[in-house]
Amino acid sequence: MEEKEIKALISKINADDYKGLGIASVDTISIAFDCIIGMPLTSFVKQIMITPMHYSNIRFTKRLLLFMNSIEALKQSEKNELSRILNENGGIRAGEIILELIERMDDDKKVILLAELAKGLLWDKEMNQERFYRFGYIIKNTFYSDLTQITSFHEQNYIPATSESLYSYGLLFVETIEAHNEISMNRYKITSSGHLLSKYVQKVGG
Repeated sequence: MEEKEIKALISKINADDYKGLGIASVDTISIAFDCIIGMPLTSFVKQIMITPMHYSNIRFTKRLLLFMNSIEALKQSEKNELSRILNENGGIRAGEIILELIERMDDDKKVILLAELAKGLLWDKEMNQERFYRFGYIIKNTFYSDLTQITSFHEQNYIPATSESLYSYGLLFVETIEAHNEISMNRYKITSSGHLLSKYVQKVGG
C-alpha cells in the first residue's frame, strides 16, 4: 500500500460522511500490515474498519492507518527486518500487541510515537524489543502531555502530578540531597529509559 493511498484513506475518515472502508481497501491494508508486522489483520479488526458504527471504531481505523503511514516509507528489506525483530522471541504475537496498544491509545500522537519507536528498532542501538514493548505500555497509560515534559527535568526538580506519573513508569528517579539546613530533599532526575523515550517524543512534537 502506497503512502499516498493511506493518506487518502485518512482524509476519507476525517470527512463528515465517512461510512467505512470498502472490503478491497481493508484487504489491502491487511496485506500491508502483514508485510510490516508479520501478521494479517484478524476478521474482527477488518469488520470494525468496514462498518464503523461507533466513534471508537472510526478512531481505531484512523490510528491504525496513522501508524502504518508513519512506517510505510521503509524499504521492503527494512520491513522484513522490523518484522523479524518484533517477533524474534518465541510466543510473542507482535501484531496482536500492537493492535491492542493502538486500540487503547487516546491520542493520535501516541500512535505516531509508537511507529517512531518501531523504526528505532532498525537504527538505534539503544532500542530493543523489550524496550519497545515496555515503552508501548507506558505510552498507552500516560498522558501524552506528561511525556513531553520529560526533558524539563534537566532543569526542574518537581512538576505536580507529572513527576509522580513519570516516576511510576521508571522514566524518573528520586535523588536525595542534603540541603544547607541539613534537611534531606528529594529531586526528580531522568533515568536512561527516560532519556531514550524523550528523544522519540521530541521527534513527534507536543
